[in-house]
Amino acid sequence: MDTLTDISSYLNLLFATAADPGCPYSGDPVPVRTGSQILESILSLPAGAEIELRAPVFEIYGEETEVLLNEVRRKGCRRLIVDGALCDLAEELELDLLPGTPMSAVVDRLVVDPAMEKQIRTAIDHALLVGDSLMSVEIVGKCSKKEIARFRRSFGSKSKGLVYGDITPDFFMFNNPESACRTCGGIGTDKATHPDLLIPDPQRSLHDGCFVREAFSYCPDNWMGHLLYSLTGDYPFDLDTPWRELDDDIRQLILYGAEQRIRMRRPPDARAGNPRWLDRDVVWPGIATRIERLYRRYRQKDVAHSGMEAWLDRVMVDHECHECRGTRLRPTRMKFRVAGVDIHQMGEMHFDELRPFLDTIRLEGKGADAGNQVIREIAKRLDLLLGIGLDYLNFNRASGTLSGGEAQRIKLATELSKLQRRNHVIDLGPGGGRHGGEVVAAGPPEAIAACRASHTGRFLVPLLGGSARRA
Repeated sequence: MDTLTDISSYLNLLFATAADPGCPYSGDPVPVRTGSQILESILSLPAGAEIELRAPVFEIYGEETEVLLNEVRRKGCRRLIVDGALCDLAEELELDLLPGTPMSAVVDRLVVDPAMEKQIRTAIDHALLVGDSLMSVEIVGKCSKKEIARFRRSFGSKSKGLVYGDITPDFFMFNNPESACRTCGGIGTDKATHPDLLIPDPQRSLHDGCFVREAFSYCPDNWMGHLLYSLTGDYPFDLDTPWRELDDDIRQLILYGAEQRIRMRRPPDARAGNPRWLDRDVVWPGIATRIERLYRRYRQKDVAHSGMEAWLDRVMVDHECHECRGTRLRPTRMKFRVAGVDIHQMGEMHFDELRPFLDTIRLEGKGADAGNQVIREIAKRLDLLLGIGLDYLNFNRASGTLSGGEAQRIKLATELSKLQRRNHVIDLGPGGGRHGGEVVAAGPPEAIAACRASHTGRFLVPLLGGSARRA
């Protein structure tokens, strides 16, 4: 599969060198700068100006806020700005975040001074690490309004003041842990619960075991039993009503959780339990949500366990990842576009669609020359694949789904690519077996391509850019 791998690598290189980056919040253009360029911009501020280096923080799909806060703490940040409000991560925080709430970590606070160049550069690298290659600079003191306005105009994106750090091809590789979707790990599929699987007998009640035992079994003596009973005190249902007779909103509540806290109560049939559980305001997570969080914790450990896998198969089903929607990459990668198309959309194009699309791309800016060269390399390899009848394939198709014939033709393309790089080639033929054995052509690849009697040469022509004329 080397030919497909080559072209995929070139696609990554194309997006790293020539794509137009967008803001993950507004879609506004975001400049790309190296660490040295960011440092130079900061040092252009008046000496003594006080600045904060900030890094955007993105929510983790389906996770509790505390998981996100702990991740920011582990990266060495103590302060977090949530929708404009400053929070101290050294304290216990109870944040009710709505989807899309803007957050940024304060990575460092510095005073602009040429003598502190190394410290500032180290802080820049740290901010780009925390912010997944994104960061901003906030001027917080000892700088005139005129200088602040000048800096904001020249430094980052229009609405958020963000810049991307130096972007490399592995930024777009789903098998790179730093680029892979945080929910599915770059697989593109995820597991989720399904009510029909969790509740095989909806005629039963919660008390009588409507859920499969692996998902939930009501016991008044444990924490979840106390919690479920407490839910009935705040919402209009009881544990003896058959599942099918519960209102839809109550079923959703039981499965996926409540936004408001509930007061913990002791079930009347409880024989045991911790007294410290009682009279506390707690969150009901939802039975399905709890299973999905356990699944994500298991995935994050990245250690296979046969018992856990068997349990997951009984309570969950495979589906397209909710966060990346099958792209296998983090959402910020989809904000980079070439000719209005992101890397996943380009990978979805069939080869006979992609080839003419490449001819329509008109690159501009500092990466245009390098990008055009990359496009030419991709086009040559696509011409080869089209020539052997693989026009209907695309780069996002899993290699395990290729037929034997398709794999053989891709191998043929790989061998032809290798011939292109040889100094001297001897082509035997003109046919195979007893129909061959003669030296049809010999010499550099261009000589083989120029020989009309050579079948091999016919396929070498597109790889050599069509420069070889067949004699």
